[in-house]
Amino acid sequence: MPDRPRKPSEKIYPSDWVPIDFEHIPDGVKEYILNSVLNKGRAGMAALKYLEQWKATKPYAPPGRWYKTLGGLGSASAVGDGSLWKNVLAGGMGRSGEVNLDDYVGYRPAPKRSWLLTPKPKQAGITPYNAAELATLTDIDSRARHMPAFREWLSDLLEGDEDQTVEEVLANDDDRQSYLTDWLHELGLRIEEHGCIAFWRLDSQAEELIGDLPVIVYHHTSTRFLKKIKKEGLRADVKRVNTHENSGAGVYVTTEVSGPVVNGYHYHATKRGGNPVTLTVRTYLGDLEPDPDDADISSGATQFILPYVAPQDIFFD
Repeated sequence: MPDRPRKPSEKIYPSDWVPIDFEHIPDGVKEYILNSVLNKGRAGMAALKYLEQWKATKPYAPPGRWYKTLGGLGSASAVGDGSLWKNVLAGGMGRSGEVNLDDYVGYRPAPKRSWLLTPKPKQAGITPYNAAELATLTDIDSRARHMPAFREWLSDLLEGDEDQTVEEVLANDDDRQSYLTDWLHELGLRIEEHGCIAFWRLDSQAEELIGDLPVIVYHHTSTRFLKKIKKEGLRADVKRVNTHENSGAGVYVTTEVSGPVVNGYHYHATKRGGNPVTLTVRTYLGDLEPDPDDADISSGATQFILPYVAPQDIFFD
């Protein structure tokens, strides 16, 4: 068992406990956390850092069932069995017979790279990016490398690092772009496999990085309308499907892919039949206008309108 500093109130790991295996976390758990990061912006990133700090303590777990509350993710809890982290459950769910790990947290520096967001390591002759992703990353890199904010972020990240300096990272294309990917994620930006950029909220820094590159937003609708959408695209001049207090100002899109707001979109879209479906839309920042109906509420920051979306700009799964 590793020797670690602890608070007086902190319990010592029993001798039969085992290290939690962070290398084989189910995809569903990772997806839950990443969606939280994208949908909650800075709050989501705070949650991610909390998880990184927990992982950095090299935590142990009992041979049986256990749980741990996840800071920054509401009342959600990690649940597992022995070394395996198996799921994330909402607050208020039964914890009978499970060991609470909250009293067994050690204290060590957080890792400098994100264990969930960092791309897989490059190997000889192999790149973790496809051609479209790499083209977008290279375009963003051409701007980011000259931005004081990126240099400041690197400086904070590498403080005390004896292996790399900021100047060495900036001078090495592979290292710089790998760190850049992490920084983009912290800003709520993600490069998708088709080369478009997914974002959550916009600020001047995000707008500068994206520039005139294509972005993706989402339109939540019903499968009942897919045939027509595939033929005509998304039009603002047709009879409105969701008449819930919207003015029909355009084609409504959002950066949110899950959560209560999206559930509301799906509920209204399927009132006349079909199943809920989310369409991924390719567009540009210059074409997006703020949603005039919800400008005065918090969700309005993630909602926009477009005048029209052509079929070829919709990714149909």
